[in-house]
Amino acid sequence: MTRPNPRFIDASSQFSAGHCLAVIRRQKDGVTRSELCELAGVSRSDVSDRVRDLVEHGYITVQARRPSTGGRPADVLRLNSDRGVVLGATLGSTSLRVVAIDMAGVVLAENSHEVKLTTPIASRLKAMHSLLRSTLEQAGTGTRELMAIGIAAPGSVVPDISAGRWPLVEVCRQSHDYFAARYDAPIMVEHDACAAAFAESRHPRRKVADLLFLDVDASIQSALVRGGRIHRGTHRLGINLEHVMVAADVDVACACGNVGCVGAVAAGATLVERASRADRPVKTVRDLARLAAAGDRAVNGLLDDAGRTIGGVVANAVRLLSPQAVVLGGELALSSPALIAGVRDVVHDQVSAQVRVAGAAFGPRAGVFGASLLALESSLAPAAVNLRLAAGEGGARAARRAV
Repeated sequence: MTRPNPRFIDASSQFSAGHCLAVIRRQKDGVTRSELCELAGVSRSDVSDRVRDLVEHGYITVQARRPSTGGRPADVLRLNSDRGVVLGATLGSTSLRVVAIDMAGVVLAENSHEVKLTTPIASRLKAMHSLLRSTLEQAGTGTRELMAIGIAAPGSVVPDISAGRWPLVEVCRQSHDYFAARYDAPIMVEHDACAAAFAESRHPRRKVADLLFLDVDASIQSALVRGGRIHRGTHRLGINLEHVMVAADVDVACACGNVGCVGAVAAGATLVERASRADRPVKTVRDLARLAAAGDRAVNGLLDDAGRTIGGVVANAVRLLSPQAVVLGGELALSSPALIAGVRDVVHDQVSAQVRVAGAAFGPRAGVFGASLLALESSLAPAAVNLRLAAGEGGARAARRAV
């Protein structure tokens, strides 16, 4: 067995090849070796060694030289976006989505597949596997390496690297184990709200470091991006606004055992029941969203009230967390300008009109883009790149493919 090259392992806490790549990635127009030395604060010899390693293993390219103001023109170093491909996937309640992106985050192919609410998890995973394979083929990946697969799924996620695996809960654990057995690539599973929040924070229209995200559907899921990273807290529980208690005209019991949680009072499941009692033809959140989009006044009235109830919780969260933006996603929120307007009105009235409150810019695709971007960030993190180089992986290896 080939022994890992200690040069890459020992350098992981210094200016390693992985750190060099991270600096180059941040320069969209490329960077010269001299500029790289200045940006990284290291010597020319350190840069030369790292650049050579990255070129040999296919992570960067040396492109046309820039015009010189004197002396020999300087080569430009750029990320090799063609080196690998990353897959992102979402296991939604009524749809499956898959996207393939290159190393620069550019979408190569995208697919979706509708499923029923009653579709068993085993059938969903099998359908997702087929969707992943077809998306890879459509992306025309050729010799690109499959770097990682990111999956956004409902449920709690508590990664434990020391255990050598992801001890996930319910659907998350099943998803990880199913795809880990079929793909020779790292599998990352993330809570769907966290994945969506991460994508929205990177959207070109936002590009914010601090963002509060709420997925309003049958339930209310929430996530916080702080300093450009998903905030998980000391106990890795993130934030959970669904069980913040609110005032209501009647006591509404929540599945958690408390009374008056905003998720029980204002989420889709409760609104479907109320709309049904008002003689509206609704059985699911999708029915509710359809009527809202069609302009049903009674349904939009319910959603406006729900928005104001949720807005009170969001206003308090904004006071505590001071995010740059509040983003609402989920089928119910995205189909209802009234719900989003209700949240915005309360936040602006109670906190500040400077706080941006809007629907998800990526729409229902926020989760799948977030899953792919998180997997990309993980696969190109300095430590991951150093370990891959130490193991002797590189451009000579053919693309990893599904078993």
